[in-house]
Amino acid sequence: MIQILSTQTQVAIKVIKTTSRPDAMQRKVRRERAIWATASHPNIHPFLGYADDDKFGPFGALISPWSSNGDASHFLDKYGDSMVLTSRIMLWQGVLDGVGYLHGHDPRIVHGDLKPGNVLIDDRGRPTICDFGLAQIFLEAGTTGVTTTSEHTGTARYLAPELVLSDHTVPPTKESDMYAVGCLGLEFIYLQKPYYNRVNNLRGQIFQDIRAGVPPAFEP
Repeated sequence: MIQILSTQTQVAIKVIKTTSRPDAMQRKVRRERAIWATASHPNIHPFLGYADDDKFGPFGALISPWSSNGDASHFLDKYGDSMVLTSRIMLWQGVLDGVGYLHGHDPRIVHGDLKPGNVLIDDRGRPTICDFGLAQIFLEAGTTGVTTTSEHTGTARYLAPELVLSDHTVPPTKESDMYAVGCLGLEFIYLQKPYYNRVNNLRGQIFQDIRAGVPPAFEP
């Protein structure tokens, strides 16, 4: 977090550090910047700009408003038990509204990595979707100019079964986004993580559950 002295505005700076091939990462950063810059909605975290400066490394930095409440995971850990049910439902409704905007965008935007860590809570308690690093733009029905770069890209707990069960790399879809939104509903409304028994986030164990047909939760 830094502060812009002229306006006393606090901002967050996303700096990319990776061992991936530089050319591939440059394409990913350009894609994230382009997608994020086109999105404007109360439940989409605002994009303020891009800093192309050597001090931020070879990939520059993405700049957005600072969210003092942190992400939804932190927020729910801290306040979830004390929130009334309707407040938790409204929090989830905000995510639904943001995803609905992305899917209704022209061209359509598929986020690809919806999870509590990619939902920030602003100073008014409003959820805003962030991190478009895995997002894809669909120019026409069923077509996209980009593909996922590795098998099972995304966060295991929130991956739709079709992304795991396929024997080849499958890009995220609006349907897989909605599956993740359902998992967020489980977590926001009932304060229960998908596959909550897998406490260490071990992808292999969660994938094994998915392949065995084990649902994210048997009952909330």
